[in-house]
Amino acid sequence: MVFLAEFYLPVGADLADVVHRARTGAAATCAAGAEVGFVQALFVPAEETCFAVFEAPTAAAVSAAGSAAGLEFDRVTPAVLTL
Repeated sequence: MVFLAEFYLPVGADLADVVHRARTGAAATCAAGAEVGFVQALFVPAEETCFAVFEAPTAAAVSAAGSAAGLEFDRVTPAVLTL
């Protein structure tokens, strides 16, 4: 399943840092037993809001990846992604 995580850009971070942290958090969550994959991130500067797309079995697994990454997600919702 695909999930969209919404959160504010952490203080002192940029989008590259968020991507690195999201990938690291997903890898740590996989190592703990939940298959979570980071797909991509988007930053909306005017809103200071970030969105990260993950593939995971549950929203809870995405939240765990965020926690492992030190990212505080305000909302994690199922999403549809087309390329």
